[in-house]
Amino acid sequence: MVGTSGSTGTPKRTALTARALAASAAATERFFGSNSDAASQWLLALPAHYIAGAQVLARSVLAGTAPVIARSVTEPVHFSPEVFLQAVERMSSARRFISLVPTQLHKLLESADTNPHLGAEIHEALGSFTGILLGRRPRQRRPARRRHRPGAEHGDHLRQCRNRRRMRLLRLRTARRAG
Repeated sequence: MVGTSGSTGTPKRTALTARALAASAAATERFFGSNSDAASQWLLALPAHYIAGAQVLARSVLAGTAPVIARSVTEPVHFSPEVFLQAVERMSSARRFISLVPTQLHKLLESADTNPHLGAEIHEALGSFTGILLGRRPRQRRPARRRHRPGAEHGDHLRQCRNRRRMRLLRLRTARRAG
């Protein structure tokens, strides 16, 4: 049993089989493909008792690697750019992945925009990922005008796709691929 975040309403507990977790992990690996011998390494930035966190653990098992766990998951601290950057520093594989919720990505991009020194580090860290999975946000009854679209100015880095589970999947194009 894992909890949902409640992005479509009230948070719920749902049963996921090991088979379902493995199938989702395999689908993610196929989506990103592999053009190197490097194993996929995941950064766990969401609690493991939520579906997205459990999926990171399943994907790590499938890849045969241990996830890097952000302090915000194990300690009473909130997710922040500093927590994110510290966790990224501990990653060792060239194939790096992370699963975030929109609030976390927005927090990173807002910090990058408002603090030039930290911004360069955040952009470099985000650019080091092979892929970023972004969980969906709640649907709004009426489209709201947004003053700022997170990631809009970072279009060179992010490509948005949708998979069957209606999860938004962002894939980073790294400098290594461009070169």
